[in-house]
Amino acid sequence: MELLETRALLAGVWDGGGATDDWNEPLNWDDDQLPDAADNVVIGAGFSGVTVTSTNDVTINSLTTEAVLAISGGTFTITANSTINNAVSVSATGTLTLDTLTLSGSGTLTNSATVNLLGTTISTALSNQGLLLVRADGGASAIDGTLTTNGSSTIRVRADGSIGAATLTVANSFTNSGAIELTAINGSGNTATLNVSGGTLTNAAAGTIQSLTGTGGVRNLNAQLNNQGLITVAQGLTINQTSADHTNSGTINVSGGDLLVTQSGTTPTFTNSSTGTFTIANGRTLNLSGGSFTNFSGGTLTNGIYNVTGTLKFDGAAITTNAATIVLDGAASQIVNESNANALSGFNNNAAAGNFTIKNSRNFTSPTTFTNAGNLTVEDPSVFVMPFGTFNFNAGIVTGTPILVGSTLNIGTNSMGAATFSMRYNCVLTGNVAAGQTLLINGNNSDTSATLTAANSFTNAGTITL
Repeated sequence: MELLETRALLAGVWDGGGATDDWNEPLNWDDDQLPDAADNVVIGAGFSGVTVTSTNDVTINSLTTEAVLAISGGTFTITANSTINNAVSVSATGTLTLDTLTLSGSGTLTNSATVNLLGTTISTALSNQGLLLVRADGGASAIDGTLTTNGSSTIRVRADGSIGAATLTVANSFTNSGAIELTAINGSGNTATLNVSGGTLTNAAAGTIQSLTGTGGVRNLNAQLNNQGLITVAQGLTINQTSADHTNSGTINVSGGDLLVTQSGTTPTFTNSSTGTFTIANGRTLNLSGGSFTNFSGGTLTNGIYNVTGTLKFDGAAITTNAATIVLDGAASQIVNESNANALSGFNNNAAAGNFTIKNSRNFTSPTTFTNAGNLTVEDPSVFVMPFGTFNFNAGIVTGTPILVGSTLNIGTNSMGAATFSMRYNCVLTGNVAAGQTLLINGNNSDTSATLTAANSFTNAGTITL
């Protein structure tokens, strides 16, 4: 009688012996036992055409698979370096937790449910269509492979006041078509950081980036930014990437915390397009520190929409000509330079492309000469005052009632826009008053009298009121 050699059964090796391709069917495993937390699971090349399904909780040490793996329920946890050479998907109620490991291979991880990263590096391709939660547990995480997103994607970097900071570093350019959130839980919060170490983070038109209050702490976005969507700063945020060229054609809403853009390195720039909007709430500051704010050159601010209830600060700010849209909303609204000096103290020219509005008790005292060819809006009870100077109304529209005290009003031959001026003390008129234009000659207790002298003969097609 010849004795046959006994084959050792291997734990965690797929042999596909079950009636289905369910991970949780014991007969699919070489030892007819489900893999456990100590097992290094291998699904070999002979099963590359198979889709293994998982709907229950699973915890293993590592995974090497040539088969497709579909996780549609339960929490699937891996705790050591793993390799996927085929598609792995997380969908429905499934959760994949990658705990302090590197995931590599030629396959693609597609998430439309939840993936938790705990001190993990993903070196394979990742398509995020659900929640990618970067946790503080296990240290910093990274994505070295290709990262793509869609409108259902959320990338949440969540620090933990009870554990520590949370950091995600993405090695290559990517486009955020969904949501990016920097936040914190527990205690007094902690630091949440997203780094894009190579290339550009593009926030698509429908994309959002939010620095959330959470339980407090620091928020960092270290990336070259192309914002086409919405950035909301509810908790103080610093954007800092060496030698970056930032662009904004979307909206940056500084609502509950300050935004500091630190520009350093080789010729760093920040450019606001014609649709690029800064909205800065009362008590909040948007600070472009260092580098070049390309919208400002030679005293002229061009392009962009600046809705300022708080403070807009940038280096060298000293605006003499406005060819952008500036709205100063409220008595505390201001634009200042790096030393907090008033950037509008010399503002004397609202160009044809310029829109300048003061509202909600934001007053403005003009230099001795002011020229308007754009749109100037003074909303009651705000006051625009020119004391003893010259107002050149070359073109455009003036809405509201600027006050000219002892000043000269020059109405240009091409100035056909609507306007109302309150003339106080001894004023002078040159030019014709067009239809839709009104001159109010107002004496009052402080100025005692008001006189308007026409320098030359003129035609009145508007309204002059004494």
